[in-house]
Amino acid sequence: MTDLDPLGVVHSPVIRRRRPIPEDDDPYKPEIIPVALQNGLEPGLLLVRIHEGLGLSVPQYKAALEHGIGPSSITSQSEGGLILPYSNHDSLPHATLELDGSVFAVNATSGTRENPVWSTELRNRICEKKFDIFRAAELTIRLYARNLDHREGSQDVLFLGYAKMNPLFGDEVQTEWLPIENGTGKLRVEVEYVKNKTLRIETSRKPRCFGQSRRLGSVARIRKSDSYRCYASIYIQKADLPPRYDVMQALLLPANNSPFIAPLKFIAQTRSQFCLFWPFVSGGHLFYHLQRARRFHADRARLYTAEILVALEWLDEVDPSYHELKPKNILLDSVGHVVVCDLGLLHLETKNIETTSDSAAVDYLAPELLAGNASAPTNTAPSKWWTLGAFLYEMLTGLPPFYNENEEQRCRNILSEPLVVSRLLPESTQDFLNKLLTHKPDDRLGYKGASEIKAHRYFDGLNWDKVARREYEPEFKPHELAMGFRQERKSETVETVQEMFSAWGPFTPVQRAAQRDPAVPAAVASHHVADEKPEDWELVWQRKDQSFYFYNRSTKTKKRIVAARPYLPKQPDKTQVALGAVLNNKYMHLVPTMLEEYSVNLNFQLDFTTTTPLDYVTELQEVDMVRLFLANGADANLEHGYTLGGRPLLSAVRKGNQELVQILVRRTDRIPCTRALGHAVSKQDTPIVNILLANGVKCDFEEADRPQFHSSYSEFDMGVGSPNVGDPSEPEEYTPALVRAVNLGDADLVRLLLAHGANVNIGYHDLSIFLPGGFSPKFNRMFMECGRPIQLAMELGQEDLVRLLLENGADIDLAQPVWRHHDCKMIPRADYHQLTARLRSIAASVTHGIMSQRVLS
Repeated sequence: MTDLDPLGVVHSPVIRRRRPIPEDDDPYKPEIIPVALQNGLEPGLLLVRIHEGLGLSVPQYKAALEHGIGPSSITSQSEGGLILPYSNHDSLPHATLELDGSVFAVNATSGTRENPVWSTELRNRICEKKFDIFRAAELTIRLYARNLDHREGSQDVLFLGYAKMNPLFGDEVQTEWLPIENGTGKLRVEVEYVKNKTLRIETSRKPRCFGQSRRLGSVARIRKSDSYRCYASIYIQKADLPPRYDVMQALLLPANNSPFIAPLKFIAQTRSQFCLFWPFVSGGHLFYHLQRARRFHADRARLYTAEILVALEWLDEVDPSYHELKPKNILLDSVGHVVVCDLGLLHLETKNIETTSDSAAVDYLAPELLAGNASAPTNTAPSKWWTLGAFLYEMLTGLPPFYNENEEQRCRNILSEPLVVSRLLPESTQDFLNKLLTHKPDDRLGYKGASEIKAHRYFDGLNWDKVARREYEPEFKPHELAMGFRQERKSETVETVQEMFSAWGPFTPVQRAAQRDPAVPAAVASHHVADEKPEDWELVWQRKDQSFYFYNRSTKTKKRIVAARPYLPKQPDKTQVALGAVLNNKYMHLVPTMLEEYSVNLNFQLDFTTTTPLDYVTELQEVDMVRLFLANGADANLEHGYTLGGRPLLSAVRKGNQELVQILVRRTDRIPCTRALGHAVSKQDTPIVNILLANGVKCDFEEADRPQFHSSYSEFDMGVGSPNVGDPSEPEEYTPALVRAVNLGDADLVRLLLAHGANVNIGYHDLSIFLPGGFSPKFNRMFMECGRPIQLAMELGQEDLVRLLLENGADIDLAQPVWRHHDCKMIPRADYHQLTARLRSIAASVTHGIMSQRVLS
């Protein structure tokens, strides 16, 4: 067996060559080994073009009007429905093309929702998709439409049906009208088979590593340049292979013929290496999605179990010795079906590499195999069904059966303890789990074959022929994920992180803010000489050259006023330049007169800094100036450049000036007020937190408040500087106040926020933590970067906070929060199991205490 995270997604740097490689030994251009394929088929490309669809069943388009697609988007009408311009093609149906484990997606480009058009004479090349062909296979086309009624976290596509086609792989172009099954209408599809002129594979870019096998080395992702298909590949040194190993036999393994097992597509070679290639499975690991959902509901778990069962049944027939299926070997394809990816099916043993045990297998290993004694049965089929039962148990409950934090105790539980199944599960499910997880193999369901499992009433109503043909449409269709599978933390355990925090001792963000906040920006430094008195300067308008200048009554000197940054494309008017010079020199006595005599628009960016006049005087804590500017039309919510609105209030909070906060909170919009509350909580400035809450500031953001086009802002920058456009993390400005309080372990602030309506189950993404000496974004030892306050409190070892949150309605079974711009990282499974178990234990004790109090009262 291999220990490999198979066919995941790239998350590490490009592999770089350090020295020239001879062309005949270049791992990026290996030679494909000729293969004797079915019916004499030669390797080549299958070009697939969907031309058009007729009579598809799509929900009424009127729903689009309720979701921002207005009448102006509609160009004309026809009998087939509303015709959409190309700019609105996202609302048209789209298709996925699947052949021999490879999947392509293609969007319709014109037409109507009922009669979409994919390919025209002008768009053939754009809509044409290419499949690498090494054996005959069936083409499946699935149709989807955007779900216009979808909400955040729900399924955002609707299944419209599927069509199938058997390509002839001949010399002629094949065109057919295919009927839509599980739907209505038909599709016109064209396929063309082109033989390869060369058997050399070339990639469009160098491969990237995304996994490591202790036996087989690095696993990489490559994109084949002629077909643009992605493959997972592994390079094996020929010298490390056992004598007389037949690499061609790996291609012909019967396991490659199951629709639920990733097929080895082809083998290539250089002078010193063999290169093995599998279709790239893009939907992510099944147990990653389970971790996000906490638990699967009954129908979803049943379909996954049925598909895994079909894969195991096939393996039991073609490879009876295989019995160690692990969570990291189960992925989802882009449609949502199960795909088993395990290089152990090749039975490929290389030299000089030690075999090491995998703790991940313990939770799912049958007791007869876990015991490892001579009396273990030679028939390993029952052990597969134990593993199947363990997978289902975790899908339904969120934890493996017999779980205990101590691995030795866990093993003892598996070997001897009775199974505990929740009575909340249906009776048929309880019976199914009890029979699969029976300790004695002879009594286990499936001992007489997989048909015995299929006949159990747990699967009543399921058509096994449809399951085997993958004709049940999964309710969950994953997006492509850039995610590796993590079983354990690389270094520190949860306790180590908690000890690290304890060792640092008490540390408040107030100290950090003082360290990082400059009193005044460098550009704000006064230009007057030490012996000058600011009040001696006057502002004078010179009619002759139509400009302002400063005049000193004492020294009789003049000082011309010019723009500090004349190269800016858009300069303020002369009154704004003059006001900027007044503020830059801190001639504050001139401001009232200037505002009275001249009509100055105060809503602009000062040319010597990145702030507005209102924010500038707020930074200087000039309370009277702030009042004056507000009275003369200054906007406390002005956005400019990369600066978020509401910066004056944020500046007042940062300075800790309660009087300014009281003034500005009444003139600031809801969203920046909530951001300001978060900053006050991070500073643990309880008086300012109370001022904000007393003025009706909301504790939580609404989902629509986050930027539509994602950017990441620094918490202490507050808009100064450039955002990291395209950063896949959530802006720190939108970290909820309650999450910040939990992150600091401040129970008083948590109580205060909860008393003012903070959502105890609010979600957060990409949380940063505080370290002594400064702010540390994305601290790499923290894994709970996305979640809810209750999980964060548990991870930090704050059991008192956990109980407080539970008493205020925290729900430990809620699914992972979803943000459409972001894929949450995978929490190491060992740590996730540990935290889940601890949370359940504390929640049970809190519930018991509440019930006891009710009985006593």
